[in-house]
Amino acid sequence: MPHIVKADSAADFLALVPLLVGHQPHESLVLVGFHGNRTHGAFRFDLPGSQSELVFKRAATSLIGMLCKLPGVDAVVPVIYTNQTFDESGSGPVPLSGFADRIIARARSAGFFVRGALCVAQNGWGSYLPDSIVPGAHPLAEIASSAIQATLPAGLQQKLITPVERAELPSASARERSQVQAAVERCHAALTDPVPGCEPVEYGKRNAGDGRLPKRAGSDLARAVIRALLLAVAALDWPLERPPTEDVATLLVMLGHHGLRDTVMLQFAWGQAAGFGSVLERLAIEAAAARPDAQPAVATPIIDTVLGIGNERPDAQRVERAIQLLKAVAARAPRGQQPAALCMAGWLNWALGRSSVAALLVAMAREIDPGYSFANLLLSMLECGRLPDWAFLEPSPRPGS
Repeated sequence: MPHIVKADSAADFLALVPLLVGHQPHESLVLVGFHGNRTHGAFRFDLPGSQSELVFKRAATSLIGMLCKLPGVDAVVPVIYTNQTFDESGSGPVPLSGFADRIIARARSAGFFVRGALCVAQNGWGSYLPDSIVPGAHPLAEIASSAIQATLPAGLQQKLITPVERAELPSASARERSQVQAAVERCHAALTDPVPGCEPVEYGKRNAGDGRLPKRAGSDLARAVIRALLLAVAALDWPLERPPTEDVATLLVMLGHHGLRDTVMLQFAWGQAAGFGSVLERLAIEAAAARPDAQPAVATPIIDTVLGIGNERPDAQRVERAIQLLKAVAARAPRGQQPAALCMAGWLNWALGRSSVAALLVAMAREIDPGYSFANLLLSMLECGRLPDWAFLEPSPRPGS
């Protein structure tokens, strides 16, 4: 059930904003959407790299346009977090007021009621709407000392986790990594036996150097995909502190094949039906690519889902478990085989709306292999600010609520 927490002041509201976005924002714009008097979602964006009027105008149009896609939102409170400061008197202009003015104007022209507009700077906080709060800088201590935390349910009184902390891999001993590498070498040859001249297809282009599905015969291929899916089902129950070495190695080798990687990733997000339901599609793609008269690949449901097009919200609890699993696997993997697990963990974070965490994991993958196509695809999606379609869906009511 939704938790109703009443913020009696702007400082109380600012104490709640980090909980709405999952971490303490820095150099960010947060748009907190409202439906009536209740919050109805929040988006966090990096501040524009330039402070030109044209950049502010374009950014405001794009960001408010994204808010328009959130159903039910009729009001907004923009909050800017910046390392800039109020002047010493505290009575000068609020930092980044030019950008705030553009956001406010664009929100109003789009039909949103601007309930407030706030700034959290390095040395204080204040309002961009002088008629709503006493003008000037207010002490940051008012936010830190807000009693709002005491009114939160126990489940929400948790330590905020920064994007860097979320992206950090768990520790793994040199012995564990060595054992996994030896196991990878043992199982790799048995799972990589492509038919000469039969190239894979990935995201609409042929790319012979980026992972191949096992191609012996159709029945063998089906068994390989199903084996990967069954292994992925079991993997969600592995002990994360000490996952089974041989199974970790097998999963790593399988994830090196982009068809298996994508199918397993979607299964992690939406359950076994999503994984097994994509087997026939994957087989059809491979069969079409193998024909002498094969045409360039076109978009498929798998590709659309990877790009965030359509579909319902993924199972957040299942995704969280899969992210921790993939980080545990990546921590034990030979360096050259880390990118698949890192990118999968990045995509799953993006699927939950954590673009900042996804960007960090993708950067780790690209540092290992700058040419890894899935990492570059995710990077392009993140750089243009793309969010999955399901981020804009109304949350499904819980059973019995």
